[in-house]
Parts: sequence; C-alpha cells; structure tokens
Amino acid sequence: MTKARDLSLAAKAPIASPSFTGNVGVGAGTALSPLDVKSGFITVSKDAATAGRIGASEYITGSTANDLIVQATGSGVTKLYQSGVNSLNIDAAGIVTKPLQPAFQANAGGNSALPLATYTLVNYNAEIFDQNSDFNTTTQTFTAPVTGKYQFNVQILWVNWDSGANYYYLQLSTSNRTYYELYNGAERSSDVSYCYGHIHVLADMDAGDVANVKIYQNQGTSQTTYDGQSVFTGHLVC
Repeated sequence: MTKARDLSLAAKAPIASPSFTGNVGVGAGTALSPLDVKSGFITVSKDAATAGRIGASEYITGSTANDLIVQATGSGVTKLYQSGVNSLNIDAAGIVTKPLQPAFQANAGGNSALPLATYTLVNYNAEIFDQNSDFNTTTQTFTAPVTGKYQFNVQILWVNWDSGANYYYLQLSTSNRTYYELYNGAERSSDVSYCYGHIHVLADMDAGDVANVKIYQNQGTSQTTYDGQSVFTGHLVC
C-alpha cells in the first residue's frame, strides 16, 4: 500500500518536473487553496550568501498584480515589500521602521512685518525632511495621504513683539478643524526682541485633507516678524 501511494505521488510530481494539479494540503483534510497549511510553519531557506524570500501575489480582476514579499537579508534585517516598494523594516534588535510613513519637518524662511487684522500664512519653505513627500514648500501646506490621526507641532519665534497689540493668534488650520493659541500683546510690559509660541495637537485628518500654520495680529504696530527657528513638524501616528 505504501509503495503504491508513493508511485501515485511520483506520477503526479515526477522528479524532472515537480508539478501538482489541484490543491495541496498540509495537515488539512480538504485543501481550500493551491497550498493550504493548517498547522506548523513553512520554511524557505537559501545559502548563507543570498537573502531568503517568501513571495505572494494577489490578482484582482481588471488590475495588475500586487506583490507582497518578505525578505530576510544577510545583515539581520527583515524587509517587507509591497508592489516592489520597501514599506517596512525590522532590524536584528526588533526595531521597526517604515520608510514611507508620513513625517516632515520644515523651517520658516524670509518674511515681512505682519499686516494688522489679517491672517498671514507662515512661510515654512525650508524642508529638513519629508519622508513621503506630503509637504509642499511652495504652499507651506501638508496634505494627508491617508485617513488617520496626525501629530503636529508648531513653533513660532516671534521677532519684535509689540506690547501694544491687542492680541496675537497662532493658528494650526486643518480641513476638519482649527487649533489656536491666543497671546495678549500686553502680557509683556514692553516690546521684546524674541519670544516663542507653540501648538501641539493630535489631529484627525481624512485622506486629502490639508494643514498649514497662520498668524494674526490685531491692532498695535506692524513691526512683528518671525525667525528661521520657527518650525513645523508632523507625522502619522495611527
């Protein structure tokens, strides 16, 4: 009986051409897919000098294949590729990095004295980094590539603060809502050369929503500007 079964298997998968027809099950009474493993592990190994790879493809009617490949490199880093693009890395210490995770930092460029009683877009035009190319230095605007919760941090270094201003607004504006910090010019007894303003918020954004920073001075003298140490950062949290 054992010999007959072996011959039957050999007929389906001859040594010269190891090919099976139908579904193959491992630990499965009935295989539900071309390779159906109900328990245990699948191990793919290659020689030590070459990276091991496990590959899978999903075909959707009317579209091209979306390949998902897990690659173990010789340096101890495991990489995940989606459609040929490296989207996740796990190093030998278990540290996970995501090369395409939205994250940016921009510093402010040149500016003129703030006009009175009007919102002025802060000129964040000097990119330090922009991991997924979601921040536009021409429009000073971040555009969310996916729906999620985003952490934003705004720092303004005011220059020539006017103690005669009725108030200053520092504003983080997003498509869903606006976040403010309000400063009274008279909170300082006289004009000061430098002082800081900040906003830190976890904001909900939909794919395609935008975020930028504006400032507003009500009354007083048009003399206030902001320094290049003014920083705008953001990243996708979840």
